Amino acid sequence: MVVTARALRRSHPIASKAADIRTAAVRKGNRYVLNGEKIYTTNGGIARVFTVMAVTDKAKGIKGISAFIIERGFPGFSVGKNELKMGMHGCTTAPLAFNDCEVPAENLLGPEGMGYVQALKTLTMGRVTIAARCCETRTTLAVASLTPEMLASSNRRCIVSTDMSITDRAGIL
Repeated sequence: MVVTARALRRSHPIASKAADIRTAAVRKGNRYVLNGEKIYTTNGGIARVFTVMAVTDKAKGIKGISAFIIERGFPGFSVGKNELKMGMHGCTTAPLAFNDCEVPAENLLGPEGMGYVQALKTLTMGRVTIAARCCETRTTLAVASLTPEMLASSNRRCIVSTDMSITDRAGIL
């Protein structure tokens, strides 16, 4: 099994937008040289393969962000100590450092400048999955909290269905 990690944005604790990327990649012949860091990388401590976003053309803004496949052991690439967290102990979180990290040009993931688009697509799918899991949990909790009397009552004003939509029988919502 190969564990992977995605290093999208945070090169400093204050960054909150996906486009706030400071890690830079410069093409030099048949390779790219990456410099910068990523913090709070999920699975960073155990991953063997990393998807890393880096700026290839700062003047283009988000259209100058590219994605790279980085393997543990690439020259100039290092993984820091796992962060201690209050929750989510099932996955490690570690910083990544790129100090003249040499990456073969064929490890560019997709066309140059498309990394931001790729990242947003990945984030969207992740968010949809998390939302679905949350709704499933909320539905289970909502239905489990209904007493038999509540379920049998014809006087109830609202019913929460299994898809979390609310049916308003009394016209009060």
